[in-house]
Amino acid sequence: MVITLKRYQAIVLLISLTVFGCQKQPTPIVKRQFLMDTVLTIKSYESDDLGRSKKEAAFKSAFSKIKAVEKRLNVFDKHSETAKINRRAGSLKATSVSVKMWNTILTSKQIWELTDHNFDPTIGPLTSLWQFDKGSRVPKKTEINEKTKLVGFEKIVLNRQVRSVRLAKENMRLDFGGIAKGIAIDDAAKELSRRGLKSFLVTSVSSTKAGGPKEHNRPWLIGIQSPRPKKTPGLLGIIELRRGSISTTGDYQQFFTKAGRRYSHILNPKSGFPANNFMSVTIVTKRSAAFADALSTGIAGLPPREAQDLVERLPQVDAVLVDTRGKIWISSNLQGKVRDLVSRVKY
Repeated sequence: MVITLKRYQAIVLLISLTVFGCQKQPTPIVKRQFLMDTVLTIKSYESDDLGRSKKEAAFKSAFSKIKAVEKRLNVFDKHSETAKINRRAGSLKATSVSVKMWNTILTSKQIWELTDHNFDPTIGPLTSLWQFDKGSRVPKKTEINEKTKLVGFEKIVLNRQVRSVRLAKENMRLDFGGIAKGIAIDDAAKELSRRGLKSFLVTSVSSTKAGGPKEHNRPWLIGIQSPRPKKTPGLLGIIELRRGSISTTGDYQQFFTKAGRRYSHILNPKSGFPANNFMSVTIVTKRSAAFADALSTGIAGLPPREAQDLVERLPQVDAVLVDTRGKIWISSNLQGKVRDLVSRVKY
């Protein structure tokens, strides 16, 4: 029996949002750092009016904001706010949290409600059980059933008056992996804007935010990678983005195969098993990168028809969905706006 494991070991090969530039444009400032287990890139085509030193300082400060998010939300860092909350799971003692942590929890709750509970930050017991970053073991059904009893946002006790959080059951565990990169990108973008930048892009492996168009109102060109590049090489298509966020969740980003079956890191919080409705979900929105990041994760767990209906209902939200048969669905507002769109993904 052959077992293969795919992980974020080759970031360039697994990147799900590829940023393209046009020819005949000013040379951009581009900075990259490996943070949050991925490559974070900031690119700007700002005019020279701001000054090179101020641009460099803005980039440095933006990366500091990303590091702060990582420190706050990293479940493996015993000093993080997330770890502090988790240690008190099952205790009657609540944990007072920062404004930023509180807002993260409220955004998570919003997406939890929108996606019929398919995005859930209490999924930590299940992610710890499956351990996609360490091996390729399929847990026993009895193990999964025990862990799913600990999952559910309704088990979080929130006190708005004192801004405190308590996990009602022992061994509950928050895991913000489905929203953390979006939050980091938002914080970096806010810092760049605060320091006077108006034309920039902040991107990770799976999420991107444009803080304004390029020079002369030219759009950024964002390519969406095929979820089965060996079968359908290249991109699904290219989207123009002047201001807003794009996030992709795909079953190809972190997975293993065993006995011919693909086990993706996108877990269904209710069943405890990997979701198997989509190859990839790409959200395009004027809203925050955190919203796009979490929504793409939550929608990946919905049946295709429910996912399509949700996208069409939400204001300022569009999507490119690829189901497990390789069929591509484009939301109504994106019809005719995706360049070089392939007709279907070969499985």
